[in-house]
Amino acid sequence: MDFAVICRRGNIAIECDNLKSHRSPQQRARDRRKDAFLWRLGWTVVRLPEHVITSNLLGCISRIQTEARALGGPCEQ
Repeated sequence: MDFAVICRRGNIAIECDNLKSHRSPQQRARDRRKDAFLWRLGWTVVRLPEHVITSNLLGCISRIQTEARALGGPCEQ
């Protein structure tokens, strides 16, 4: 995972996917297996395509914030 947000009632795995690396059917299958593995461990997976990050960064941040709030907010260290 590229980033992790540790929340009070769960964790968020953030994956930033660029088109070049995530285009092939093999890579997409690998991503699905990775997502399923993380879900089984109780993680929420947020995949953010590169073109969405570059065109709508605030929307990406908002999506992560929404997921974090649903999990009780980030843990404070």
